Amino acid sequence: MSDRLLYRQPLSGIRVLELSGRWTGFCGRLLCDLGAEVILAEPPGGSVARRAGPFLSDKPGPDRSLSFWYENDGKPGITVDIGVLSDRERIHQFVQSCDIVVESCTPGGLA
Repeated sequence: MSDRLLYRQPLSGIRVLELSGRWTGFCGRLLCDLGAEVILAEPPGGSVARRAGPFLSDKPGPDRSLSFWYENDGKPGITVDIGVLSDRERIHQFVQSCDIVVESCTPGGLA
């Protein structure tokens, strides 16, 4: 039996939306490890974090970034393009069901 199933985690029942960025993954990982449900929202083509090394067998590729794998283990993902009105509306509705939003935009960047 997994150690996670033996005790109630401090953030059990908390839902987090992580708007993928180079600096959001580790924060989301910590929240996930503490029991939160973290949903990773990536733009079409994937997060910039997918292009950061080190890479599996030193071969770059969007599905080969070891740091991306580590930081996003256990997070279900969705694809959204915040430049598209229908996706922005979808994210706005999704945020209503979340307790926390993690993002790394400059101040006012999501406005």
